[in-house]
Amino acid sequence: MTAVGLIVGGLGLFIFGMWLLTENLKTLAGRGLRRIVHRWTSNPVTALLWGTLAGTTTQSLSALTFIVIAMLRSRLVTLEAAIAVVLGGGLGVTMIVVIAVFDIRTAALCLLGLAAAVAVTER
Repeated sequence: MTAVGLIVGGLGLFIFGMWLLTENLKTLAGRGLRRIVHRWTSNPVTALLWGTLAGTTTQSLSALTFIVIAMLRSRLVTLEAAIAVVLGGGLGVTMIVVIAVFDIRTAALCLLGLAAAVAVTER
C-alpha cells in the first residue's frame, strides 16, 4: 500500500509541477520572448539545432520534453517547432552518451592509421 501512495503522490507532484511551469511560462510569454522563440524555432533546422543544444545541456530528454510541452501549452512554439526541438534533444542526449563511452585510444589509433595511409599515398 505504501508503494501505491508513493506513486500517486509522485504523479500528483509531477502534474502540479507541469501546471506551475505552464502557468509561469504564460506569464512570461510577452511579445519579446515570443519573438525570440519564434526566431529560434521558425526554421526546422534551427529548431533542431536548438533542441540539440538543449538536449546536451539538460542531459535528459524527458526534462526537455516536459519543458517543450509547457512551451507548447503556453503557445510559445508551434507543434512543428516543438517536434523539431524534441528530435534535436534526442540527438543531443545521444551525442552526450556517445562521447561518454567513446574510447579515446581507439580514435587515436584510427587517426594514426589514416595519417600513415595518407603519408604512404602521397609519394
